Amino acid sequence: MTLWTGINYDKTLGGLVGLSGYLFQFADIDNLPQKRYEIPIYIGHGEMDPMVDFHYAKKGYERLLKKFKNS
Repeated sequence: MTLWTGINYDKTLGGLVGLSGYLFQFADIDNLPQKRYEIPIYIGHGEMDPMVDFHYAKKGYERLLKKFKNS
């Protein structure tokens, strides 16, 4: 939820911290205003998290790495 809300928020943010979550598959991160790609993003996720599979978190992280400068 942090990632989706943060990258779509219309105000300038100092950064995003995503813990034990993932980037929604339907999230369009290709057509954001340029300044959003400069938001620093930190993602932390345990490999053994019983609620959110690590695979989903890793997939979202890899998508973010391609677009965001500070991931």
